[in-house]
Amino acid sequence: SGGQQQRVAIARSLAYSPDLLLLDEPFSNIDTQVRHELISEIRKIFKAQGVTAIFVTHSREEAFAFADKMAVMNHGVIEQYGTASELYYQPSSKFVADFLGGGSYLAATRISDTEYETHIGVVEASAQQEIQMQSACSLLLRPQHVQIQSDEDSAVTVLEQHFMGDHCRYVIDANGDRLLAIASQPLHIGERVAVKIETQGVLAFA
Repeated sequence: SGGQQQRVAIARSLAYSPDLLLLDEPFSNIDTQVRHELISEIRKIFKAQGVTAIFVTHSREEAFAFADKMAVMNHGVIEQYGTASELYYQPSSKFVADFLGGGSYLAATRISDTEYETHIGVVEASAQQEIQMQSACSLLLRPQHVQIQSDEDSAVTVLEQHFMGDHCRYVIDANGDRLLAIASQPLHIGERVAVKIETQGVLAFA
């Protein structure tokens, strides 16, 4: 199997007691379940033997699972380097945020050091780039930042519902902005909803 072949290939590489290994898309042709098991297994071996590895991948899931530190590259240039948590929660640019995924953008105008006017109200956020007062910008919202509940008087509607196993994720139309959201109770496509923004961790980009 592909997984077994990769185990053998990496075992052969480790036989030379290398200080550094380069792994270029090593799991690209392996099915998902085996891939997750293999990543965990190989990571443990490298840790136990003190081997440093440079792991090249286009999969953010693989990078999150494998790496202690990550570098996101754009046309051969490193956009940001740090831990997976740092890159996910404090992306330095929209490119990094979009590459790591899991978010959506809300149009805004900066009105104070920490406040941004949007069509669903004032939202507090941290600026990741230089943004002038009264300038248009975008707020990066993770699904956990956008909480919705049924409200027939609202102008915001549910566009999509995605079953994720232990929860549902929704796409809502907030005055033309498509936002990812979560809800504490089941909602239906087309249903009108009220929106509450949890501001902890919201980021602003020019």
